[in-house]
Amino acid sequence: MAAGQLLDVEFNDLKGGYRLRYAPDKVCVDIFLFDSLLSEAGYSSMLAGCIIDLMEVTYKVLECKNHCTTACHDCLKHYWNQRVQNLFDRHLAKKLLDWSKNKKTAEPISYDRQVTLIKGIKEMASLEEDNFDIVFEFSIRSNFHCI
Repeated sequence: MAAGQLLDVEFNDLKGGYRLRYAPDKVCVDIFLFDSLLSEAGYSSMLAGCIIDLMEVTYKVLECKNHCTTACHDCLKHYWNQRVQNLFDRHLAKKLLDWSKNKKTAEPISYDRQVTLIKGIKEMASLEEDNFDIVFEFSIRSNFHCI
């Protein structure tokens, strides 16, 4: 959506995707854009020299004029992404942008929040009490960060 705004074209003239690549000490996220028009208008090529501008426009889209909790039709949701709208969280997207642009990591998750999250995992996975303790100890020692 931000690319469409930056180039002043319809947002659905460009499509995007991502790929995760794993290394022993890191995870790389490749985010890519490509033309969706059969004419190959070259919009994605026009963005090559505008990455900083694209990131800034993306950040503005993620700000949301309605200050919604995760996503709404004024920021991220539209007809073409309705099947995945339940996965959207503009706040997490902003954290990912902060990390990619400024190497700013998210704040550690508090102990109480970790307990709540782990209890949810226990309920979902129906873990036995012994297994739950192992998972819980791992989470506390690893000092979770959310990005």
